[in-house]
Amino acid sequence: MREKTWNYATPHTSSVPAPYIEIVVYNLDRSLRYPVEGPLSAMVDTAFDGYLIIPLSIFQELRLDQYEVPPDLIENTETFSGEIIKLRTSLALVEIKGLLEKQVEIDTHENCQEPLLGRLFLENLVTPLDGPKRKTTVSTQSEFFK
Repeated sequence: MREKTWNYATPHTSSVPAPYIEIVVYNLDRSLRYPVEGPLSAMVDTAFDGYLIIPLSIFQELRLDQYEVPPDLIENTETFSGEIIKLRTSLALVEIKGLLEKQVEIDTHENCQEPLLGRLFLENLVTPLDGPKRKTTVSTQSEFFK
């Protein structure tokens, strides 16, 4: 079993500390990486049922429109607040350094303010959230990641 632990951080949209996981995102041919150096902190969002949603600026910087799923194949989605939005979706690679690398669907929309890791990304990971210690631990106990 491999595992990594991160401290909670304060999101852009709230004053309440939340669980974050450090990731790196690559386009499919690995010619572009975000961020160029170091990791990107993505908030764990169990209300989001996708893999990863990122701000439009990151989507554009990685040129993910080259790998974008045709818009007519993407259904509208409802946000936590009840707003109906149309996502843009692309394929890309997401890495948790030293733990896993996975090809996933990455979503974006113009109002996305920070990266969110959803339930589809987390479903094969053991991810205890330790609120009192404000720590997030991720481990790969599944055959899925071997």
